[in-house]
Amino acid sequence: DAGEEAPTIGFLGSMDWMPNVESVKWFVRDIFPDLKEKIPGVRFMVIGDVLLLDHGFGSVESDIFLVDGELLVAHTRRELHKNRTLRSLYLDPLQQRIRDNGGSVHGDGQPLTLLIDIKSRGEETYRVLDQMLAEYDAMITSVVDGKVNQRPVNAIVSGNRPFDAIAND
Repeated sequence: DAGEEAPTIGFLGSMDWMPNVESVKWFVRDIFPDLKEKIPGVRFMVIGDVLLLDHGFGSVESDIFLVDGELLVAHTRRELHKNRTLRSLYLDPLQQRIRDNGGSVHGDGQPLTLLIDIKSRGEETYRVLDQMLAEYDAMITSVVDGKVNQRPVNAIVSGNRPFDAIAND
C-alpha cells in the first residue's frame, strides 16, 4: 500500500556472546541482501549494547528509564539495575572510542547513530537526557539555527519523546 512503512526486522541479544555475533553477521551477509531485493526499504536493527561497536556496527540502540534521577538502561523495568546507566554503558565508552580512534567511533570518519528509546515518562526523562547529552556536546551532532554541526555521534530520540520540548531545543 502507498504510504505503508517497510518492516523492520530486529535482533535482540547481548553481543558479548559470540554465537549472537556470528548469527548477526551471517544474517547480514547471507540473508538480508535477499530480503532487501524482495522487500524494498526493509530494515534490520540489532538491539544490544555498546559491544556491537567492536564488530563494526554503525548504530546502536539504548532503551532508557529515568529512575531516581538516573538514566538506566534496560529493555524492561524488570531488568533495571543501578549500575547499567546510559553514561557508563554508552556515552563514556563512545567518548573513549572517539579519543582512541582519532575523532570518530570506528576511526573511519563516519558518524555512529545512537538510538535512545525513552521508556519512562517522556518530559521528565527527556529533560535529564538533554542535560546529560549537553555534557557530551563535543561528540553529539547538533543543529543550531538550522545549521547541522556534524560530530561523531548522531543521537536520535524515540519512544515516549515529548515533541514540543524537543522542537524547542
